[in-house]
Amino acid sequence: MQSRTIPRSGPALTLSEVRGRLLEAFAGRAAQRQVLVYLLIVVCTAVFFAHLPALSARAQFLDDQDYVVKNPLVNHPSWESIGRFFSEVWKPSTVRGYYQPLTMVSLMVDRFLGGPYEDMRVYHRTSLCLHVANTALVGALLYVLFGRPLIAAGVALLFGLHPMSVESVCWIAERKTVLATFFALWSLIYYVRFARDDCRRYYVVCLTTYILALLSKPITVPLPAMMLLMDYWLLNRLGRRGIVEKLPLFAVACVFGVITYLSQSNAGAVHLPGHYNPLHIPLILAHNIVFYLYKFIWPVHLSAYYEFPSPMSLAHPMVLIGVIGTCLLIAGLAFSRRRTRAPLAGWLIFFVMILPTMGIISVTPTIAANRYAYLPSVGFLMVLTALFSWMTRVRVDANQGRRTAMVMVFVLALAGLETIPMRHYLTQWRDSVGLHEYMLSIDPRSVGVHANLGVEFTRQGNIRDAISHYHIALSESPGRAHIRYNLAVALQGLPDKADEAIEQYQEVLKANSMFSLQAALNLGNLHLHKGQIHLAIENYRKALEIRPLFVAARCNLGKALVIAGEWAEGIEHLREAVRLQPGFLLAKKELAWFLATHPSAEVRDANEAIRLAERAMAMTGGRDVGVLDTLAAAHALEGRYKKAVETAEKARALAVRVRNHELADQIQERLRLYQFECPYYEDPKVQLERLMAKRQAEACTPEMRRQATDDCELETDNSAQEVLDEAQTTATR
Repeated sequence: MQSRTIPRSGPALTLSEVRGRLLEAFAGRAAQRQVLVYLLIVVCTAVFFAHLPALSARAQFLDDQDYVVKNPLVNHPSWESIGRFFSEVWKPSTVRGYYQPLTMVSLMVDRFLGGPYEDMRVYHRTSLCLHVANTALVGALLYVLFGRPLIAAGVALLFGLHPMSVESVCWIAERKTVLATFFALWSLIYYVRFARDDCRRYYVVCLTTYILALLSKPITVPLPAMMLLMDYWLLNRLGRRGIVEKLPLFAVACVFGVITYLSQSNAGAVHLPGHYNPLHIPLILAHNIVFYLYKFIWPVHLSAYYEFPSPMSLAHPMVLIGVIGTCLLIAGLAFSRRRTRAPLAGWLIFFVMILPTMGIISVTPTIAANRYAYLPSVGFLMVLTALFSWMTRVRVDANQGRRTAMVMVFVLALAGLETIPMRHYLTQWRDSVGLHEYMLSIDPRSVGVHANLGVEFTRQGNIRDAISHYHIALSESPGRAHIRYNLAVALQGLPDKADEAIEQYQEVLKANSMFSLQAALNLGNLHLHKGQIHLAIENYRKALEIRPLFVAARCNLGKALVIAGEWAEGIEHLREAVRLQPGFLLAKKELAWFLATHPSAEVRDANEAIRLAERAMAMTGGRDVGVLDTLAAAHALEGRYKKAVETAEKARALAVRVRNHELADQIQERLRLYQFECPYYEDPKVQLERLMAKRQAEACTPEMRRQATDDCELETDNSAQEVLDEAQTTATR
């Protein structure tokens, strides 16, 4: 078989001709979009795997307890919970902060899909997927603005790997940031499409996604102003029509701005300029302008908690640097305006988007936060994309492809450099204590971090370390009432520190702060455990003077009065507690027990005791030993000894199952009485003796310390500083 040589149809192609034909092949719009999709798949894969350790993060910070761990609506997924998230506009009941229903629903869905809140992986998984999606959307936005798929994908990679994005992925409560950004980026993309194609459908999608972003987090309120700046710079359509078409967007922004302020004011804390020196405003702005620019360019020594400089004046180096840097930046932007709008417009986009969090109206105790720059950083990314596009198109010649390659090598090098501090910061979120200790290594004198680390140690039962950090925080800032309150809670967890805890609670009461209510309640509980019944009654009455409808204080006051022999007033307080809050189990249990077992016939009421105990049974599903014990005593008082025996046997078996052998022995003694058809009567002072004996017998183990402090609400440094009515008490039988 003979082989044939196929003749060449022409001369061999040179390298420049090959490059030209490739550029021609990918010059079409459809081809560029296809290239963008492939590039973004690669970018998103890299971002996902770079952030993979986030799935194992166990750290909880600040308001994670409110958002997930102790949130009853998130932990009980239902349509009713969704309805409450959306209907509680002016004062959210489960999160001490502004209106953010979509974020709460997303966390609830995670809870439904992922099981118990201890499995934090499901929350991080969703946040990571949203961050990866945001990376792709940033690339898509930059492409529709600049039309350069390679550069758009490269800058999106820088966004996805930037270390300042770590908090938004690892911090559970910051689901609101990645979710709001997801919808905000969609809104911007469809706005650009509307601006270029003038299609009403695109405008409707833009408006809808903007509303969804606001329902996730109100930080996206300034988005219409960002669109105006895009009109001025990139779209070249700033005019009367551009302003008029944004009026619906601004109207929505105003509505959500009012909702945000009122909901935050009602459920949390808002500090207006009148609450502090107004002269601090320009200093705060100058400090933050330079701070964010510095962290964006050089993202090292990142922290989730940045204290306010003290003093807030030019005497502080950071404030002085901020003022000087801001003046130089403004001069540089004004000079650059002569040649291009890009630096000024890009910086204004960043400034406008981050302005609500710049501290003029403050809702947090920090001066700045990395998470606040998550969406506003798009302004800097636009400038970067414009710069890279200019560098590759500065001159159309044979070296254009080489310049593009050099730019991409530079972008990849930057991405590699970003990955190092990003992974370092990511590993700090492995657990809560490690995260706080890392932040203290950056700022050893941070009052807020010491205080919050004390809260974390208290939750873990490491009381002595918690007390040490509280003392350090108070030495730096003695006037912070919530730190002193938390110190008292920690001291209350140590049997040998009860007197010191009482002193700290008394200091909180003297300060007449918003913690006085809970301090009075806890102080009453401490006195009750020490057998100082009249001091306990005095403090419970003080709590009711502060808030007459505080059910926990009324319940404990009723119990203390009955123990003190003032049973008539005590029973009335217990009945009032049940009336005010029918779902308050402790009040039902205490009232039913006294009505079933009090030595005085004037107090006993079998019918009411049975009715209350049966309601408590329905609330607990028969899984509460105390309720079963009370119901058995009530049946015995009524003369239904067979039911009393059956119920007491169930109570004893349950007590044994939960390893409460002391209570099981007490129930066994009562069971013998019921078997001999005798009711059980108990002097209320016996309860006081049990409480005192229990307090003295508590060992200093982590488990017992947690038990001693579980009854008190700990306040983190960014709490809304409002004590909850649902706070549990230590006055239990």
